[in-house]
Amino acid sequence: MLQGLTVDNDPYIVVSPSGDIFYAVSVFIDYHLSTGYAHENYLRFMGVVLVDIETGEMDFYESPEPSENIFLDNTYRAYYDWQETPAWLQSQLKWPEDLYERQLDVAYIFHVKEPNTWLGGVDFHQKPDDSDTRYVIMTIEGEERFIAYHNSEFRISSSAESAHNLAGIYVMGCGDQRFGEMTFYRAGESGFSNWLGPTAVVQAFETNDVVRTQLQLWGAHRYGNRLLYHLGGDLFFIVPVFLEVETSTNRVIQKLGGVGLVDAYTGERVELGENVIEAYYKMFGLLNRSIIGEGEVGFESAVFSPISIDSGDFSSLTILMRNNDNITQHLYLEIVTPPTNMQFTANFTIMWHGLVITPSLFGTNATFMLDIGNVGAGDLYGTAPTISVILPSGTVMQQFLIQVILRTDEGVVDQINLLLTVT
Repeated sequence: MLQGLTVDNDPYIVVSPSGDIFYAVSVFIDYHLSTGYAHENYLRFMGVVLVDIETGEMDFYESPEPSENIFLDNTYRAYYDWQETPAWLQSQLKWPEDLYERQLDVAYIFHVKEPNTWLGGVDFHQKPDDSDTRYVIMTIEGEERFIAYHNSEFRISSSAESAHNLAGIYVMGCGDQRFGEMTFYRAGESGFSNWLGPTAVVQAFETNDVVRTQLQLWGAHRYGNRLLYHLGGDLFFIVPVFLEVETSTNRVIQKLGGVGLVDAYTGERVELGENVIEAYYKMFGLLNRSIIGEGEVGFESAVFSPISIDSGDFSSLTILMRNNDNITQHLYLEIVTPPTNMQFTANFTIMWHGLVITPSLFGTNATFMLDIGNVGAGDLYGTAPTISVILPSGTVMQQFLIQVILRTDEGVVDQINLLLTVT
């Protein structure tokens, strides 16, 4: 390659519509600038070189990212026979890992624009230990996208109260949606967040009694990349645990021992399963589930945890819904309680996604409506609103019948009655 061009160290496989297999080797400009004011070299993604795995023949395809008419870019573009990227290839294109991580090193610092924040150093970010770029398909703002993904933590500094807490996630568009577009999704405020970062999540994971006992039984282990996912209406870190196993030939191999799930906000909800599905079911109390028939929409599980609370405390209503229909359905959840905020009655409060839900009063009942949104054909959706009950003065104990109703746009499809005891 010409001087100033760099080959990414992570080639990957792509497959043509006819079934031909190629290695895709990313090429980008990495040109040193003579000025002392530049924090990084001049970086620009040029495209990929497809290498036929059978013949070794190479074809150059230019980046689908909109290019600017810059002399340096044009020079490198003219030297090689760059072709327009076909649609089948663009849908499989990754943003180069080496380039992305170089860009992140700049973004961690130079996203700060406010002078006082810069001087305090409280909003500088860093890559968590033992983390790496991951290419995943994730639903973002209601859109399913192929992305390169990185968590970021607040960097330790003398004035950073949130050191090692989650700063946010950096997302780089891949494939045929927003290719080359980097977006930062902030977890809290500038320079502050209560959300746990990947480093703090490991600490929360290891202090759980069940997890600590299992880790001691396993012995030597390491953690994989801790990724943040939206599950059941809350954010959770997935923590893969790999075990080191010594073979008869004195070789050490690694295998997946289990997968942990940790609540990213408090770190108090922790589960460990053989895989992420088992951990998810444990987290939401779904190991013993109802079966939803083909063509039906309904509850697979709905439980209070705990089922008995003190007046003023919260109980989590963990619900799993399945759309077993062959079309996407818009789901609504209604939680029906006795009347609230009236004299001589209990005061019910329901919080969901950090918001207090305002009830509608119908006769002798109060109905709290949760708009779940669209759930795809065959998909599961779990959520966990919290319910607080304050008993009226003079009441020592009361048991309430709570009705949970599932609706689609066509009407009621399922309902379940649950008991909640308040003392």
